[in-house]
Formats: sequence, structure tokens, C-alpha cells
Amino acid sequence: MSNVQDTRKTQVINATMLRTKTRDILEQAKFQGEHFIVETFGKPMVAILHNLVGLLHANLAIYYAYIDRAPIFIIGATGPMDETKRRPRTDWIHTASVQGSAIRDYTKWDYQPNTIDGVPESFARAYGVMMTEPRGPVSSTRQTRQAP
Repeated sequence: MSNVQDTRKTQVINATMLRTKTRDILEQAKFQGEHFIVETFGKPMVAILHNLVGLLHANLAIYYAYIDRAPIFIIGATGPMDETKRRPRTDWIHTASVQGSAIRDYTKWDYQPNTIDGVPESFARAYGVMMTEPRGPVSSTRQTRQAP
């Protein structure tokens, strides 16, 4: 019985690792696709990345966009800033105090509004900064809905 349980655990772990690696590849590929469209058509693009994990996996692609002066608006999310409202494990490992610090050296601007009221103004500012020469990627991170 123990061997069957061990085999099942190994299968679950392997499936989880494969799903994680696939998501990691997709985050970078998604961002590189946006970069390709910007280079091809000269239009600004939006890249929505999955939380801190997606941002870190797209890191090199963001750097290449910066080098090429590609205007890409990166929209990300982070977990609740209020520690008492975070779910066990999930929110703790996907939340950063200032998520933009991971890419700050090669983006023109990053901002993390604290309330929903700050989002429209931050989007307008992001667009203006992104399209001003020399063009380049900008980032705005939004706090996800807090768990009850």
C-alpha cells in the first residue's frame, strides 16, 4: 500500500511541476509576443502578468523590451497588503511590498496604487510616460481582492 501511495504522490508532484514550468514558459512567451507586435506594427501593447511569479518569469523579456524601447504597459497584481486578510500560503508567497522593484532598473515607470480610485489616473500617467521618447515599458501593479 505504501508504494502505491508514494507513486501517487510522485505523480501529483510531477504534474504540479509540469504545470508550473508550462505557466513559466507561457508568461515569458506572452510578453515576447507583445514585444513582437510592438516591433512589427509600432503600436503600444498591454501585457497582463500573473502576480509576482509572472513578473519574475517575464523579467528577461521585459529587459529586452527596454533595450528595444518598446512601449509595453505591464499590468500585474499582488496579494492583499493587509497581512490579516491574506490566505494561508498562497497570498504570502505571491505578494511583494513593492512589486515594481523587481523590474525598476529597466522600466521607465512603475506604480502600485493603494486604492481602486488611483487606478484610472495611474493608467493615464503610465500611457503618457510609455509613449514619451525614448519609449519603453512601464508597469502598474494592482492589489487583488482581499479575502474576507
